[in-house]
Amino acid sequence: MQNIEAIKHNKVVFLTGSSRSGTTLLSNMLAVHNDIISCPENGFILTHFSKFKNKTSFNQKDSKSFIDHLWIRKRLMKTVWGYDRQVLVDSFATNQNDLNFELACKTTYQSYKPNKQVKLYIDKNPSHINFLQPLNSAFTKPKFIVIVRDYRDRYVSLVKLKKKSKFKLLSLRGNSWNRHQKNALRFQNDHPDQVLILKYEDLLSKPKQTVTDVCSFLELPFEQALLQHESFESVDFGQNDTDWGKHFKDSHDKSNQAIDPSNINKFESELDQKSVNQLDYYCGETGLKFGYKQNERYQKPAFFSRLKLNFIQIIGFWGHKTQSLFFKLPLSFQAWIINTMHKILYS
Repeated sequence: MQNIEAIKHNKVVFLTGSSRSGTTLLSNMLAVHNDIISCPENGFILTHFSKFKNKTSFNQKDSKSFIDHLWIRKRLMKTVWGYDRQVLVDSFATNQNDLNFELACKTTYQSYKPNKQVKLYIDKNPSHINFLQPLNSAFTKPKFIVIVRDYRDRYVSLVKLKKKSKFKLLSLRGNSWNRHQKNALRFQNDHPDQVLILKYEDLLSKPKQTVTDVCSFLELPFEQALLQHESFESVDFGQNDTDWGKHFKDSHDKSNQAIDPSNINKFESELDQKSVNQLDYYCGETGLKFGYKQNERYQKPAFFSRLKLNFIQIIGFWGHKTQSLFFKLPLSFQAWIINTMHKILYS
């Protein structure tokens, strides 16, 4: 792998946004850059954060625990990463005396493309939108790229995807857009030099300018190859024959294809007025800050519909709080809970 001194100095960028907003597409585009390793999603940053964030050195037991529990979450991503576990074990052992949480994460990022000599790692994960400040405190001056997509088009994408999933919660996930973007705007206001917020629609309609802006933010030269990412090595999202495996592949595979501007404003033909009204009710005010105008036929939902939407928002808020508490549990207990949930939901 790249030597430890180079890994130490490589910067970390967190690429995030509400799910179905183009994070995987941008990650795959940036992965083509000669100075970047852009990793597929992982779960270890959040599961490992509480246990390892304050460690200034690792012993052998710490290293083993860190590696053994890499895939408590996002377990199907283990195959996508396709990393050589022994390479990572050897790298941790070689650099045992230098390891802290940040360097252990960087070493793991490097293991995705061990022979690629780079200057920057991109950690792409929609879940990071809920944990911007903790991530900022755990790394040395990281940067953040947040992709925002029209909340109505995002909902269309959720509906299509969730037709193949047994676990939907569409209303909850649709309305979560508002909370996510407010998080991003607050964080950008506090850390303006570290945060770039870009629109998914700009990535599709003016890709060269948008990607050039991203490269400028990352302090790297623009490379033309970024605009032809589909012509390079694609990320393999598997050939799993299970229902969940097919759902996983369908939810990511389109990111390997060329940019498709027709994905803009699909809600105009694919959402009924009631759904648009509900989304506008909760997301419309924040959407205006990004140039997303409310539908001209917008009508405030009826009283009982508003009660239902408010209740959904409360569930979302406490769901996030519960998730934060979950990540503070011992790693073995986190694994037990997720294993149990998978047996219930996907067996």
